[in-house]
Amino acid sequence: MRISPPRADTPSGRKPPSGTPRNPGHLAPASSRASGVEGSAARPTPARKQLPRTDQRVLLTLDQVLAELGGLDGPLPRSTWHAWQRKGTGPKTIKLPNGQTRVARDDLNAWLDSLTRDPAAP
Repeated sequence: MRISPPRADTPSGRKPPSGTPRNPGHLAPASSRASGVEGSAARPTPARKQLPRTDQRVLLTLDQVLAELGGLDGPLPRSTWHAWQRKGTGPKTIKLPNGQTRVARDDLNAWLDSLTRDPAAP
């Protein structure tokens, strides 16, 4: 029995089945790949980075606002929030069509600034 060295044109050294193209990876010739003849296997376009929008409002959920206004014990109680809203002393809110409440970051900051007092002032 005679053992022959591996063939250079195949990775395993075995002869490919008849009718199998001999180019690596069984790809179509470069001419048909460039012209788009080889089916619909088009090269995916690279994803573009989205730049952050500077004109977009930052909207906070009610849970985010309550967590921010809360203390070491946990978030601010919802009952306190709703009492502030009934009295009109809380920050401006946005009621979405689905019934959820949002608070714009700018409105929350402005409300907090309005509550800031100078301890030296009477």
